[in-house]
Amino acid sequence: MSIIKYCIAALATVSCMVATAQGGIVEREFWLDNNIVQSQSVGASPTTLDISSLPAGLHWFTMRVKDSEGMWSPTLTKAFIIPNEIDNTTATIIQGGEYWLDHNYAGRQSIGAAPVTLDISSLSAGLHWFTMRVKDDLGYWSPALTKAFIIPNEMDNSTASSIQSREVWFDDNVAGRQTIGVAPVMLDISSLSVGLHSLTMRVQDDLGYWSSSVTKHFIIPEATVEADSVELVRYCYWFDDDVANLVVGEIPVCGKVVSGVIDIDMSTVPSGHHTISWIVGDSKSVWGFFTGEVNTMSFFNSRGDVNMDQMIDINDVTLLISVVLGSIDEEYDAVAADCNVASGDSLVDINDVTALIHYVLTGHWE
Repeated sequence: MSIIKYCIAALATVSCMVATAQGGIVEREFWLDNNIVQSQSVGASPTTLDISSLPAGLHWFTMRVKDSEGMWSPTLTKAFIIPNEIDNTTATIIQGGEYWLDHNYAGRQSIGAAPVTLDISSLSAGLHWFTMRVKDDLGYWSPALTKAFIIPNEMDNSTASSIQSREVWFDDNVAGRQTIGVAPVMLDISSLSVGLHSLTMRVQDDLGYWSSSVTKHFIIPEATVEADSVELVRYCYWFDDDVANLVVGEIPVCGKVVSGVIDIDMSTVPSGHHTISWIVGDSKSVWGFFTGEVNTMSFFNSRGDVNMDQMIDINDVTLLISVVLGSIDEEYDAVAADCNVASGDSLVDINDVTALIHYVLTGHWE
């Protein structure tokens, strides 16, 4: 609790100092949990806020300041968590639990401590959510744990024996797709402009079912040059299919030897599974001359995945708070816990908790 009080007071102090430096702050106003009706006004001096009456859980602190001209600043809101102060160190066993599907808490089902088989036959095909919590022999409930799962469409193509046709299209132009047979063909790309393009294809079996589409990127160069007369001088890369926001940079080259390391900025990449694609450019202003295509690889951004379950959710927030408070007794990923990468250090503190809460609530990093 004292750490949370200190952080809120520090936030108010820093905001006041920055605003005062910009000229003549005479008043601050703050409120908790979006309850602006019960806002409180304080002066420009640092203040310690009393949050002892707040219940355990997630809360919001909002503040704005007024200058000597009577003008109010925009509001600034930060989230913070008051942990449950529960002494269940003498708990020995799990007595039971309850679960619910697709966030339907009202329709939750109680279960015992023994493993059970759940009936999901009534669920439709598609994405669903399973949530569960357990209760110990002292009557305390654990935090809820949610996992996503998919029920596939029941499409029986087990007797399919051959591919009957294929469809291809360029640059996401599905309306201009072409139907081709199963034999290899040469595609006419003479009408495409110089630069980056995509080719997408799907196939149909003898039962009439279509496969998922597969997309590959390729480059049409401006001209053909001799390899011995060029040097690699630039690169560009992008994440997933976000070609519109590709990053271009110069390759650190000394003569014809790469003499440095290329730093890839991942500060805006959401946590989870992603792909990175890249191409290189030469001194003749040709992109992808040596390979003729885009290079792509998959990776997992573990930032925020403190409990190493490849999901970033409230369970990671809870574990990270335990790490900061020094009450951790389970394994965690110290690298993933360093969520506040903007600080430039590897210290895990309350700023990392704030950054992780912001990501869980908004889906992107500050």
